[in-house]
Amino acid sequence: MCSENLNGVEFAGQLANLFYAIAAADKQISEQEIKTSLDAFQNEWKKGGFTKLLEKNFNALLISKPNTETCFESFQSFTQKHSAYLTKAQKIKIWNTADAIASSFANKNKSEVILLAKLKNLLMDIP
Repeated sequence: MCSENLNGVEFAGQLANLFYAIAAADKQISEQEIKTSLDAFQNEWKKGGFTKLLEKNFNALLISKPNTETCFESFQSFTQKHSAYLTKAQKIKIWNTADAIASSFANKNKSEVILLAKLKNLLMDIP
């Protein structure tokens, strides 16, 4: 999952920030987006303890309802700081999860498309 130089707890928290930002991009999160998010965590991030940590962080964000731009910027800063430790497989999992969440309810809306474009650029900039 993570290089030993990439803290798994922090990584799960930052992934939760990203996935929350995608789900809440249009200022609301449907039950379908929550279900799809949790299913995607199980399907893409198949490490038992890591998946549970990701879900716990995501659920905490659902309760606290932080600003989505702040969540995305936090993830962006984290990935830039730790870009050397993000593998191609991790980048694919990140994209697949984000895309599944954005597509889960009435397909992708404008806010989600904009955030996905930012994510794609960010992931492409990581060597």
